[in-house]
Amino acid sequence: MNKKLLKNFCAVFLAGFMALLLLPQSAQAQEKEAYVVKSSDKKTLTFYYDAQKSSRTGTVWGIGETKQDGDIILPAWAGTENTPESEVTTAVFDASFKKYLPQSTESWFFNFENLEKIDGLTNLNTSEVTIMSGMFIGCKKLSQLNLSNFHTKKVVSMKEMFYGCSSLTSLNLSNFNTEKVQNMKYMFDSCSSLTSLNLSNFNIKKVQDMSGMFADNTSLQTIYCNNTWTCALSDEMFYNCTSLKGAVKYNANKEDVSMANPNTGYFTKK
Repeated sequence: MNKKLLKNFCAVFLAGFMALLLLPQSAQAQEKEAYVVKSSDKKTLTFYYDAQKSSRTGTVWGIGETKQDGDIILPAWAGTENTPESEVTTAVFDASFKKYLPQSTESWFFNFENLEKIDGLTNLNTSEVTIMSGMFIGCKKLSQLNLSNFHTKKVVSMKEMFYGCSSLTSLNLSNFNTEKVQNMKYMFDSCSSLTSLNLSNFNIKKVQDMSGMFADNTSLQTIYCNNTWTCALSDEMFYNCTSLKGAVKYNANKEDVSMANPNTGYFTKK
């Protein structure tokens, strides 16, 4: 074998050897995936983004797995209209999940009727999310939610996001960017334990539907907002908000967006 052939052979051998060394790392990177695990005792739901899915115990779903509930498509791990998820009391976003960028969180906790707390919310990166509809719908045991870490610049729908969260007494939306949101229908409907909401940062210029947005918020006394809102659809926006008082007290005959202002309506300046 002459020197030229030997040199070429060595180069090919070295390239092949390096490829073999890199193969496990490449394969491992390709196996990384987002998934959800319901613990063996059925009390904890954990969101992961790693390459360890096959080694997890309990019930495991891929993040994209769904199920049909009548006309509704829901995440595979969620409750349904007629059968709530009644076992899980704690949800956890693992540190690994911080590197995952979901495009939708729609109905992720649909009808989790006994969910009491969500740990690791700072590990949920929502910077690419466009749909948050029904995310916490029916979570009637949740008493507080701090979503100040949520990046919502791309979100277009928050419809029914907190619908039926009847035990919520504290809800932090202080950093919500709503400049692209088009639908807020029933967003806070039946949050009957909330006494105040700070929406002073809300930009509603693109919102087309606010129907029932605060409906049946019977304990709600104060909505902080310095701006006057307008919207095409706002039927029963303030329906049954019997404790609400801003510039004026609640009037059952005035429940649409015309009362969404701090001067002659139900808002309070911050």
